[in-house]
Amino acid sequence: VTGVQTCALPISSIDGLCGVLEYDGERIRLSAGKEEIVFCGKGLSIDVFDLGQAVIRGDIENVRFCG
Repeated sequence: VTGVQTCALPISSIDGLCGVLEYDGERIRLSAGKEEIVFCGKGLSIDVFDLGQAVIRGDIENVRFCG
């Protein structure tokens, strides 16, 4: 089960990840099994990627779920 948690700070925490498919400062695309999670924005970075969990930081403008 994939979970995404966002807060007032420019941070999002995601659980249930399998890997990073695309990564640059404006787009991060993550694999979560049969689904993908796409973050778009400015100054995006992956602060933590460990044991199926990631923390995305930056000016997150939108998040899309594809599957």
